[in-house]
Amino acid sequence: MSQHRLERTLWTRRVGRPERWSPVARYLTNKLCVFLGLEVVLEAPSVVGHDGFAFGIRGRRPIAGALSLEWAGTLRRVTIEGEIQVTASLVLFSTRRQLQVTGHQGSSFELLYEPLEGAGQWCVLGWHDDIYGEYVGAEP
Repeated sequence: MSQHRLERTLWTRRVGRPERWSPVARYLTNKLCVFLGLEVVLEAPSVVGHDGFAFGIRGRRPIAGALSLEWAGTLRRVTIEGEIQVTASLVLFSTRRQLQVTGHQGSSFELLYEPLEGAGQWCVLGWHDDIYGEYVGAEP
């Protein structure tokens, strides 16, 4: 599928067949690889429906030598109050221990895929407190 068609599918309210999301998720993952400057592994979807998806994502291997930095997270496409949002939530680990911002019960590093003319782009939203406990006990 062409970049133009993948972008158009991404910003369509609903797709006819949920399996049409897989090429879109691969496309977003490839763009995330470029944005992060890291290899990103797209895992099996945890949710796939007519109006969105959630796929697991993770780094291919630890980076930064003795720091042994790893990450895992979720690539999502959801509709909230009629507005389509595409996000990646990353949970970071060092030496297999989850990292978090002081004062947070858990932290995720949030990215947003913004629609632009022609092709969207990833941007950093920053660290967010895991107020719902979604990543408690997460593993790399």
